[in-house]
Amino acid sequence: MDYSHLSPKELKDQELVNLHKDVLLNYIKEHTQFGLSKKNRVLALYDEEINRDNIRVYYNRHIKIFLVALILDQLPLIAKYQQAS
Repeated sequence: MDYSHLSPKELKDQELVNLHKDVLLNYIKEHTQFGLSKKNRVLALYDEEINRDNIRVYYNRHIKIFLVALILDQLPLIAKYQQAS
């Protein structure tokens, strides 16, 4: 994907999203028994919920806690801080 149109901060945030997603995929592969369909559903949820604007809220949470919150639709409960409106 071409990210040349992003500002340096947006680029860093996009790199955080990509890295966090890789960590999640590795955790799913190594520590769960999810089949392909469950893994794809989790990734679809991830893509719906996590983006450059909110990755810093969830980035430093333990990946197991993040995965459970993502599946249970409880991400606001584990947010590191709330973004100003």
